[in-house]
Amino acid sequence: MIFLRPSCGEGEGFFEAMGYIDSDRCAYCNRKETIDHCFINCSRVKRVWAHFVPTLSWLTQTTFRASVATVFFRWSSNHKRKNTIALFFIKLILYTIWTFCNAFTFRNRNEANAIIRYVSQDIISRVKLDHYHLPIAAFSVLWEVPGFCCINANPVQVFI
Repeated sequence: MIFLRPSCGEGEGFFEAMGYIDSDRCAYCNRKETIDHCFINCSRVKRVWAHFVPTLSWLTQTTFRASVATVFFRWSSNHKRKNTIALFFIKLILYTIWTFCNAFTFRNRNEANAIIRYVSQDIISRVKLDHYHLPIAAFSVLWEVPGFCCINANPVQVFI
């Protein structure tokens, strides 16, 4: 089976060419929609990244700034567990931005603060679920990082 994509003219994006959207402009701020804009530079997502900068800076042990390099490419860290958690955070933030961006574009829903709530609650839920399902040693290897997740408390505490 072969799928043919219509050719896109200069300045015309795929979704615009397919008739899914009327414009290649951001539905939120009316700037040209690019990957960089959608995930990093739109004012809506800048607020999301700004909210998680303290946690991501602590986890990456650098002053975290959302950019194509820090969000889409790996960086080196001396603390493997913190690095793993930071990558999980970034992937979850990107997925949530994409989901909410589509909701805004296709259903005209603007919920910038909802992205922050969703990411925070998802992290907390995943940590608590792993705490419930995994043996304590496996949970500790996966999540316990002083200042981020405390397993001595009942219930487990996550500091985001």
